[in-house]
Order: sequence, then C-alpha cells, then structure tokens
Amino acid sequence: MAQRKYPLMSVEDYLVLNRNSKDIRYEYLDGEICMLAGGSPDHSIIIANLTATIKGPLKGSQCRVYNSDVQLKLSEKRYVFPDITVSCDERDRNQKETIRYPRIVVEVLSPTTEATLSSVPNHTRIHNG
Repeated sequence: MAQRKYPLMSVEDYLVLNRNSKDIRYEYLDGEICMLAGGSPDHSIIIANLTATIKGPLKGSQCRVYNSDVQLKLSEKRYVFPDITVSCDERDRNQKETIRYPRIVVEVLSPTTEATLSSVPNHTRIHNG
C-alpha cells in the first residue's frame, strides 16, 4: 500500500500558510495541499475572453465576477482558486480572502485540474470543438 508523501494538514494551518505565502498559492482538498502552477498564454486568453463574456450581461446587477486571486470555500475541508467565480450573494461582498456563495464557478481544465473537478457537485462541462 502506498504511503502519503506528506502528512495531512489542518484547515487552520492551511489558512495560515496560504495567508503568509505572497508569491505562491495553495489549494486545500481534504487535508492535502496542492501548490498552484502558473497558467499558459492560451489559458490566459481563454479566461480573459470568458470573463468578458460573463461580465457583460451582469453589468448593473448585484453579481460580481472574481478572478483566480479570490479563494472559494467549497466546504469545511475544501478551498480552491477557480479561474472565474461569480457571486450574487450579499454575504460575499467585502470579503477579504474567501467567498462562500458562488452562483457560477469556471475552471479551464488541464489534465491536473480535470481530476479535481470530479469531486465538485453540479458541474457542467463545456467541450471545445
């Protein structure tokens, strides 16, 4: 049986680590942390186009569109940084670090992020081509 390479981390320790890491971001999934890699130019173009497409119709609404700098709390043991998150919930307004009540979550998939998506409820895949 394979052993874990690293011990599980508590949520509290993860939040401290993430808060104190200025140049590196981590996601937290059930006690395991995952350092986020930088995106490619193609990834950046896709996200910029999607953000513009999503934001336009929301102009004038109470909804806000967030980029991957904003952390999303999926559950007590899951914290992620989606590519785009839309929240229309007042409870997410003026949050300093983490939002909790998304209306839309967008993640442009790579082979690494696709494995994580299977654990997110109520997701819809949009295939290219």
